[in-house]
Amino acid sequence: MTDSQEKLGIALSNLPAEELAVLLRVHAVNEEVSASVRKSLLEGVLRRCPICLEDIDLALEICDGLRAGDVSRCRGCRSPVHRLCASAHVLAAVDHGRDPVCPVQRCCRLWPEEVLAWSLDKEQRAHYDRARSALEELRQSPVARGSAGPEPRSPRLAAAMEG
Repeated sequence: MTDSQEKLGIALSNLPAEELAVLLRVHAVNEEVSASVRKSLLEGVLRRCPICLEDIDLALEICDGLRAGDVSRCRGCRSPVHRLCASAHVLAAVDHGRDPVCPVQRCCRLWPEEVLAWSLDKEQRAHYDRARSALEELRQSPVARGSAGPEPRSPRLAAAMEG
C-alpha cells in the first residue's frame, strides 16, 4: 500500500457519515454491500482521474515531470484530477459553449476559479477568457434573450465577416 493510499483510507475513515453517504451516492457505490467492500470500492474510485482513468499513484511513477502538485481534487466528489487532464477538460468545455464542471457524472459541480488558475497556463487562460467572453456576449444578445432581431452571429463569425 502506498503512502497516498494509506492517507486516503484514513481520510475516508474519518469522514462524517453524511458526507460518506453522499460520496457513495455520487460515485454509485452500492450501499447494500459490506462496509469493507464499500470502502475498497470508494478508495478505488478516488484513486483514479475521471478524465484519463489512470491511477494517480501509477501516473506519478511513470510520467516524466509529473509531481504530486499536478493533482487536485474536486470539492464535491473528491475525485483526483491531473493538471493536464483538467486543462484539456476546461478548454474543451469552453470551446463547446459549456461551463467547466467536474467530469464525474453524478457530481457535475462547477469548477471554481482556483481550479482554473491551477490548471491553465497563461496562454490557455487567455484562450479561456476570450471564449468565455464570447460566450457571455452571445448569451446576452437579443436573439438569445428571445427578442426579435437580426440573424444570430457569434463574435467569431462577426469578426470573420468583417475581415
